[in-house]
Amino acid sequence: MEATGRAWLAAQGHAAEAQITVSADMRYLGQSFEIETPLEAGWLRAGDREAIAQAFHAEHARLFGHDSPGAPVQIVNLRLVAAAPTPKPCLQRPAPATGPAIPSDQITGWFDGQAHPTPLYPRAALRPGHRLSAPAIVTQDDTTTVIPPGFALQVDPFGNLVITREHQE
Repeated sequence: MEATGRAWLAAQGHAAEAQITVSADMRYLGQSFEIETPLEAGWLRAGDREAIAQAFHAEHARLFGHDSPGAPVQIVNLRLVAAAPTPKPCLQRPAPATGPAIPSDQITGWFDGQAHPTPLYPRAALRPGHRLSAPAIVTQDDTTTVIPPGFALQVDPFGNLVITREHQE
């Protein structure tokens, strides 16, 4: 597992930064729950059952305040995580709005049992700085965003739709 994980990280260009952690879900024989126990990869390579069992006893004592050093221990699952730090993404800011948002259509929307003329805005046409008053609907292929009466929508500098309650006096 370790060789596979290191090879995968190397193929991604992260061989030097590889961080390997090994753990096992372990329990005392007959217990109905497991405890994830950190292990040393060397213990597994060497078949050091005593070190593995001692790690479980120590983790059990840490979590529950007691352990049973003479009791048999089971490994239920063995886990290896191969990880490497990755650079933080640089978020691109879309171009700001150069004019008001223009609806593509208008429908009759029903809110709290009342009909309201409701403009439809294509999501792709909204830019940072656009503000929509309620009621309004933003449409796109994978979702629909409804701005009911009493709320407003603002497009933030990164293009996120931020809906807030309008102040009521």
